[in-house]
Amino acid sequence: ESYESGSRGIVALVIGLLGGLPLSVGSIVGFRKWRRRRRRRCPACQTLMTLLGESHDNALLEEGQQAEERIKSVDYDVWKCGACGHHFTLRYPKWFSSYSKCTQCHNRTKSSTEKVLVAATTTSKGKARVVETCAFCSFRREYTKVLPRIQSSGSSSGGSSSGGSSSFGRGRSGGGGAS
Repeated sequence: ESYESGSRGIVALVIGLLGGLPLSVGSIVGFRKWRRRRRRRCPACQTLMTLLGESHDNALLEEGQQAEERIKSVDYDVWKCGACGHHFTLRYPKWFSSYSKCTQCHNRTKSSTEKVLVAATTTSKGKARVVETCAFCSFRREYTKVLPRIQSSGSSSGGSSSGGSSSFGRGRSGGGGAS
């Protein structure tokens, strides 16, 4: 009897915790939005600053920052003081972006495509051609990448498992596709 009441208490606790999960996520998102958009004081004269709109902030961004905003890998907020003209820029990288930092210009404008040349199987490795390019500078790099052998699953039947695994491996490796 005490075991059952104890397990009911645990179930109630888990349901209570999971029930609060959407509220917690919403609170975090709301806090981050408030923190980003809250009014700021000018560090030079202590006057309240103004957040510039997207069309006006580009004049104060560097060319690489403008490229990051154009491809939506990073968003910038520019705050400007109406009293003394002081301004500063805050950087907000997108959480889910297909772009990464370029090794040449250091902006988050590098993309990568992958084309499978030889598909990996359960018995041999494969090969893929990777092309990295930057949307801002002249960076371009091509190289061949080795694809690991596909691991066969022990619980499935042999024929359908290897066909399914091979198909999955090809799709995963060639996900970027060539343009």
